[in-house]
Amino acid sequence: MSKMTGDELIAAYKRYLADFNRHDITAIERHLAPGCQFWTDKGTRQLSEGRDTMLPNYINHWQILRTEIELREIKPIKGGVWTRLRNWDEGRDLDFEYWYDENDQQCRHVFMGAHPFEKDKEKQAVDEERKA
Repeated sequence: MSKMTGDELIAAYKRYLADFNRHDITAIERHLAPGCQFWTDKGTRQLSEGRDTMLPNYINHWQILRTEIELREIKPIKGGVWTRLRNWDEGRDLDFEYWYDENDQQCRHVFMGAHPFEKDKEKQAVDEERKA
């Protein structure tokens, strides 16, 4: 388990998300531990075992995403961070936990759930905020 502080975990995650949004597979590889796992259903079902099985999924996502993933909320948890990410393309907010190992690499991604939002109303509200 990582010995990073909450602030350090948040900063590490923000670097990861920036690299994700830049579609930088080399940087993503450095963020992930060799044995990193991807779990879904709130951590009850494993989908991927190991960085090498996860990396092709990044490329697949990047081929279909038209907009960047937006960080809406982030909180440190024991050994990692909980995030709420906005996927504008799908009209969903996605809750994930990202856990870090003793080398401060991500060792586990856990999909906790999705929450739809009304894209048109949300986008209009964001645009109005930016104009003000």
